[in-house]
Amino acid sequence: MTDTLTRSTVDSGFRSVRSAFLAACRGADRGPAVEKAASCDAYADLWHAVSVLIYADEPGLALELCLRVEERTRQRAVLGLLRARIAHANGQPLVARELARSVLDERALSLRTRHLALAELVTAEVGLEQYDTATALLREHGFDGDVPEGPEAPYLLAARGALHVASGRRRPGVEDYLECGRRLLDGGVRNPAVIPWRSRAALAAVGDRRRDLAKVLAEQELIEARTWGTSRAVGIALHAVASTRDGDDAVELLGESVDLLSLSTARLELLRAREDLAQIVRAGRDLTRQEAKIAWLARSGYSNKQISEQLFLTRRTIEFHLSGVYRKLGLSGRHELRVALPDQFGDQSV
Repeated sequence: MTDTLTRSTVDSGFRSVRSAFLAACRGADRGPAVEKAASCDAYADLWHAVSVLIYADEPGLALELCLRVEERTRQRAVLGLLRARIAHANGQPLVARELARSVLDERALSLRTRHLALAELVTAEVGLEQYDTATALLREHGFDGDVPEGPEAPYLLAARGALHVASGRRRPGVEDYLECGRRLLDGGVRNPAVIPWRSRAALAAVGDRRRDLAKVLAEQELIEARTWGTSRAVGIALHAVASTRDGDDAVELLGESVDLLSLSTARLELLRAREDLAQIVRAGRDLTRQEAKIAWLARSGYSNKQISEQLFLTRRTIEFHLSGVYRKLGLSGRHELRVALPDQFGDQSV
């Protein structure tokens, strides 16, 4: 009787976490899904539970869960792969690379685990700008051509798409992302938190001068991201939408993207959004003349008091304008102005 009850309880727990995972893939019921995943206490449903927590932008809870279950299993390769995924979510490509490498070094691996570890490793190498290494890895494992059907295929296509785009090959990058999305949708996966393939394809399509395609992809992802509701998913989608807009619209959307990504663990995505926002500012399209003057003086080392005396403004007014500058440039403070504003910017602020 006890064994039957225990088995029934475990099966019920698995179904609970499994249902949470399926809901997360659809982009629904985030709160209940996170609650079920965080309470996971068995290795059998660890993969689904950690995946839910990563999609919900809760990598800290995901790592705690791995550590809690680690003592009761010998499946080191799968745990290593999960921890690589968590490091990726945390914007730690160096850590993700080492963990994924250690998994691939294991001899007794299932094909699925090997391919998922390869996708993580290629993604990490691209993040570290090691494009030749990433290309060699894909070629070595036979993924420089067609990618066979399988649950790991979308991750491999997304990794290869990232490599194409980072290497300047935007057209094949877009095609890989679109194929990644087709396979996810065929499997019932709508949540962009699983893989933000539309946003990535949209950013690449803008660079490939296919703005209409980019607009459709980005706006659809924003709808799905808002349904799921994490700062990370919405922030990434807003960045893509901003890339299809001009002028004040682009600045406003990028500013909102930066604000949201600052609340998430998406460090690399935050950096990219800030860089794009700063690039618009460098073009001189969004700072008012007053903001430009104040920004240049602050960049040159003047204190708020000195700026207020030079421009005959109150210190509170200076602080107000600087806050606007930081938001528009996606900066965290005064110390980043020198990087964000080039030397020639001073000519525009006079």
